Amino acid sequence: MQRILKPTGSIYLHCDPTASHYLKLLMDGIFGYAAHRCEITWKRTNTHNDSRHSFAKVADVILFYAMPEATFNPIYEPHSAEYVAKFYRHDDGDGRGPYQHDNMASPNPRPLMTYDWKGYPPPAKGWRYQVRRMTELDMQGRIHYPTHPDGSPDHSKRPRLKRYLREQKGAVIGNVWTDIRPLSHASKEKTGYPTQKPLALLDRIIKASSNPGDMVLDPFCGCATTLVAADRLQRQWAGIDLSPLAIKLVNDRITEDRGLWGGPTALDTPPQRTDLGQLPSYRTHRHRLYGEQEGICAGCDTHFPVRVMEVDHMLPRSRGGTDHPDNLQLLCSGCNRSKGAGPWPSGWRGPFIRRSMG
Repeated sequence: MQRILKPTGSIYLHCDPTASHYLKLLMDGIFGYAAHRCEITWKRTNTHNDSRHSFAKVADVILFYAMPEATFNPIYEPHSAEYVAKFYRHDDGDGRGPYQHDNMASPNPRPLMTYDWKGYPPPAKGWRYQVRRMTELDMQGRIHYPTHPDGSPDHSKRPRLKRYLREQKGAVIGNVWTDIRPLSHASKEKTGYPTQKPLALLDRIIKASSNPGDMVLDPFCGCATTLVAADRLQRQWAGIDLSPLAIKLVNDRITEDRGLWGGPTALDTPPQRTDLGQLPSYRTHRHRLYGEQEGICAGCDTHFPVRVMEVDHMLPRSRGGTDHPDNLQLLCSGCNRSKGAGPWPSGWRGPFIRRSMG
């Protein structure tokens, strides 16, 4: 993922709190500490009555990393009713809705802006706006003029700008998300896939870190929630999954969502890299790997002489693996026979892990 991520790209990793601190170290090692933007807490469920020995576990973690030139669009949510009642207390009844008063004084000295306005003296540092702009605001009814109880102008106070609630973007969303509910059993989105996320969650992430026409990749696309969200937001997209069920779900969901526009193109063969050029034979790496692994077999963790060590592809070439050094390791002849032509067994430990970490 680090190799294919564009300079304007971002990556989000969803996990639970039991793994987040380990995964953050891995992400720091791969993408760099400076690429870490924030850790998002997503409250995905309510408390349970069986939480007798600890605080209820109601949230998951989303690690957000981004490249130096990454796209980011702030996301806003409507102001709370309490906030509106406190700060937007005025309404002229003209259909434009509630508004609040804002300062029209310049924060910095502006000698050319120290003019009288309709009998109101200028602030000490001058007005924020030039005469032309003040005239426009006045004609639009966007200036509140203070008056005495009898309705006459009160020139001891300053005019104020009317900022209407309906014209404001709202409150910027922080890194604690409590407004996106998990999928219920009765939800129309529900597919039965065990790790399915709400569309609203992916919608927010995609809007924040991409623009229409950008590419969205989900390397564990499962039931296609990310792909559906990206498609609706007019992004290009690609999904990867090993499960045949996932391919069917992606096809079904996209076809249903698009209607007459049809479904996606599904490939069951691994994509081939085009950026490697002509690689030397994998066998030429034996002595280099022997030095890197200090003569230790990546399968059984035992030291062997170089003559009994064999170069192995972690991801077999039959499954899209290449002769690139990052895909190679040394196994003793016994481990290489046991592994066969399959991928790296999950139960094996290997020095290549230590190389990547240090």
